[in-house]
Amino acid sequence: MHRLFAALPVPDDLAAQLLLTKTPLQGARWRTAEHFHLTLSFFGEVSRAQAEDLADALERVSGPIEPLQVDGVGWFGRRAPRSLYARVSMSDALSDLSAACRRIGAQFGLRQDEHPFLPHI
Repeated sequence: MHRLFAALPVPDDLAAQLLLTKTPLQGARWRTAEHFHLTLSFFGEVSRAQAEDLADALERVSGPIEPLQVDGVGWFGRRAPRSLYARVSMSDALSDLSAACRRIGAQFGLRQDEHPFLPHI
């Protein structure tokens, strides 16, 4: 099984800016720039065959993208943060891409994240 999501790569200039914000934080394991991505849709655990079919379908998703703007930070985890992220300003283009990815996931019968789309890196 593979834990999958649809995402966009983070432009190098933005990744470099984000790397400058790393500060010592107890227990944090900072990611390197090559691991940065903007999540569009989370699909969860899928089989290898589903992953391949899903990847083929997602290759057809496209749309215009404006420059990404980071407008804050946040975390996942209720009581204790388990993942920190850089929040990205919402745009119609990002919302449309996320919706297209979610529709494809639904076509494959994948459980959709019940949370509204939150663009983040």
